[in-house]
Amino acid sequence: ATVISALLGSLFCGSLVSYAAIALSAACLACLIYATDSFYYLLSLLPVIAVGIFVSNAGVSILVSLVIVAAAVPISLIPNKTKDRTSTLAYAILAMSVMTVAVLLVFLYLKTGSASIKSLKGIYEPYVDVIKIELKEFLTENEFSEEIISTSVGYVDVLIKTIVFHLPSILTITMTVIAYLTTVFFKLCLKLLGIFGDLADTKWEISPSKAASVIYFISYLALILLGSGEDVVSLTASNIMMIFTPAFVVVGVRVMYNWIKTRESKTFKVICYFTAVFSLVFNISMFLTIFATSGAIISFVLRKKAIDIEKNK
Repeated sequence: ATVISALLGSLFCGSLVSYAAIALSAACLACLIYATDSFYYLLSLLPVIAVGIFVSNAGVSILVSLVIVAAAVPISLIPNKTKDRTSTLAYAILAMSVMTVAVLLVFLYLKTGSASIKSLKGIYEPYVDVIKIELKEFLTENEFSEEIISTSVGYVDVLIKTIVFHLPSILTITMTVIAYLTTVFFKLCLKLLGIFGDLADTKWEISPSKAASVIYFISYLALILLGSGEDVVSLTASNIMMIFTPAFVVVGVRVMYNWIKTRESKTFKVICYFTAVFSLVFNISMFLTIFATSGAIISFVLRKKAIDIEKNK
């Protein structure tokens, strides 16, 4: 399962299928390490790298294999020291992000002879120029006005610039999704094998810290006051908000779901579920904003209560 999932992750790299496949492979590998305390199972990824070298893309296969290792090792080790799922995810996300950046910098250096921002621009700018030329030709053939053509081509530059500015949060969110799915599959594998160990008596929930809630709200306030500009403060605040959003959304959805379950009215439950699904499908930004904000508030309040309880003991 580890090898097959890793191969699928390499073949469909960049898609949701690849994220799930990488997570499943990392979970199986973590489960083996957790159950046996042996790291020899890491060698099972060598066939994946070999297939990449001789069949598909060597760079992608190496990157996927190293990301799987970076996810599997922390997730297999941290639960032995702490039952905190948030800490487990944080270590896994950090390891995966560092590994990904390191590998990409090495590939960039091997390709361009430099690992600078300038060399990165040299790789993607030719593709951007091609997109702009093809877009301009398409709009010209369909007899759009010069003003629309100029504006549309300008939007391409704005879009690329936005993506580049938000690369830190895009990378972190990607690693967060993979790490979270890995913990889901990891606990499922432990349940199927009956080897829960230290996780037998815990719900293993995500609980962001009080500090994370404060940082999230400060970033939110900065964006409201300054807007989504290109200055350092706005870009930093925007990236921070994007990074923390997935965790707070999970908290918000979990607490809201548990609260709705306790209501007696079936009609009320149906309305709540319908509203949540409707906003998710037709206005995902509103869905994320509502549940991330509520999750941040809940995390702040619950953490504060927990601290007060500890002080009063």
